[in-house]
Amino acid sequence: MQLVGVESSRAEPAIAAVLGVASLDERLPAASWCGLAVLAGGLAFLTLPGRR
Repeated sequence: MQLVGVESSRAEPAIAAVLGVASLDERLPAASWCGLAVLAGGLAFLTLPGRR
């Protein structure tokens, strides 16, 4: 999966949140994890060929 253009800019907040959890030992509430899952699903959908 390769993110380019608009899709990569939509992924920036998710990447920042995951890096904060991984490197700074931050804690995210359950709603944030659900939001990250929805965002990941949307980005995966956008990267499917022929779905734009």
